Amino acid sequence: MEFNAKLDLFLADLSKLESEQANALIISQKSINLCQTLLLELKSDITNSPLESAQDEIHFFKVVKNLPLSKLIYFSEIKSFETYFPKMNGKTQKKFIRRKISFLNQYFLRHIDFGQYVELGSTYLDKLYYTRNSNDYDTYYFAKGYLLDPDFCTPRDFLLAEFNARKNLVIYINYRLSKQKQSADFIGSSQTDTRLKWTGSKSALTELIYALHCNRAINNGNAEIKDLANSLEHLFHFDLGDYYRTFSEIKSRKKSRTKFLDDLSTSLQNEMDSSEK
Repeated sequence: MEFNAKLDLFLADLSKLESEQANALIISQKSINLCQTLLLELKSDITNSPLESAQDEIHFFKVVKNLPLSKLIYFSEIKSFETYFPKMNGKTQKKFIRRKISFLNQYFLRHIDFGQYVELGSTYLDKLYYTRNSNDYDTYYFAKGYLLDPDFCTPRDFLLAEFNARKNLVIYINYRLSKQKQSADFIGSSQTDTRLKWTGSKSALTELIYALHCNRAINNGNAEIKDLANSLEHLFHFDLGDYYRTFSEIKSRKKSRTKFLDDLSTSLQNEMDSSEK
């Protein structure tokens, strides 16, 4: 069964959502809806056309289903984080973030053996972990109520998705912590409001940031990506979101990976040509 087209469309739809100028709660909820829709489709697919071999089953539950399931967990975590994030008081906000970091560290320690299996790209337990014939279920999954549908899960497919989601969540939480520190640095600043506002997409500004970094155009190339991102966010009054993840998606584009920079160059050339007439 061919699932690549559905996964490609799913990633494209997620990318469009993340380029919207909306807050994290709105984007998270819309992304959750996309994930749930695809998971329902995948469940229907394997119900109507059963997987033919153990290898097909392993690929489906380890790779295909893992993508929307890990995204579902990731965006659910972000939605929860942003919902309960303190609205005021910098110290309280930092404490909240650090408490989340501590929780994530404990999670990875608790699952250190499985994490090592995943990170090393091991496969010798895949048949046990990612096929439905295995009886290697434990109370961890029963406690989550995840075994309500044994025809659409395996002993470790949820844990794999959760592990991948929380790896990405670490990046997001560190971004929020750095943003919090940057905001504190700007409190009491005497700088005047330039009233500049970025009206392009998140991916466009991310392209520009990485281009400036790679071209060593700022501080002789000694400026970190996060410093450039934080500065431009404040300059343009714009929330970039998880720009590391956005850059990863830019690299995976099938067409131009520098669309904004290409358009920028074309616009400037056209303006030059027009002014010479």
